[in-house]
Amino acid sequence: MKKFTWIKKFHELRKEDNWNSVSDIIPNEFDNYFLIHWNIGIIDNFPFDTYPNKVNETIEDINRRINIDKKFNLFLNPEEDKLFRQTNLMEIANMFNKSYDFKLLNKIKETPAIKILYEVSVNNLRQSIKVITKEEKLNLFIQDAYRSYEDKLE
Repeated sequence: MKKFTWIKKFHELRKEDNWNSVSDIIPNEFDNYFLIHWNIGIIDNFPFDTYPNKVNETIEDINRRINIDKKFNLFLNPEEDKLFRQTNLMEIANMFNKSYDFKLLNKIKETPAIKILYEVSVNNLRQSIKVITKEEKLNLFIQDAYRSYEDKLE
């Protein structure tokens, strides 16, 4: 296990704002590297431009937000995942005129019309692990960049 002592050193020395890819995070210790992003869903024709921000919102903003949520069947819908079309970061980057990178979801306005599809993501990860292990032993280091890196909106 000496081979993995770099993990402790990495966490002690890292600065959250100085990495953009797997090669910036993990030293050259492994045969293969994979950056796996959550699967993302979007609701088509959602009024992203007019959806009110939650910052300094007024009663009118709250009512407008709730009305939009109701119109798109997002308001208190336990089966809302069925409303989303699976998409990718490139489509979202193009849609919002933002640079394409794995931190993109932190750089756009938060709305209920873009979300991480957890069930699909976990199933895809499970299948990917089966494929990359090829029935062999696998040492796996996972860094959940989505939760460990908080980026400010641009």
